[in-house]
Amino acid sequence: MLLSELDHSIYIVDDLLVAILGAAVLILYATLKNRVSLADLQRQTNLFCALLIVAYALKFVWLFVEIKDPDASGDDMSSMFFLVVVLANRFL
Repeated sequence: MLLSELDHSIYIVDDLLVAILGAAVLILYATLKNRVSLADLQRQTNLFCALLIVAYALKFVWLFVEIKDPDASGDDMSSMFFLVVVLANRFL
């Protein structure tokens, strides 16, 4: 999907930022995985949830930037659905 958005460089910003947030989550997970107290696990879960909310907000806002180009906005719907499911898993 990223290749179809290369004609407008502004369209790839959201994908790159969400990828960076995903990498940050993986790095944080790798560095914090040995902390197993309940308080540490709650902090980690809240931190990961906050990063997911930022990613969801970014994808939602960028949907309005890309809405006129169906090729560019097509990947946002699936990403937003995935982020909503992960957030629902946190709260439900």
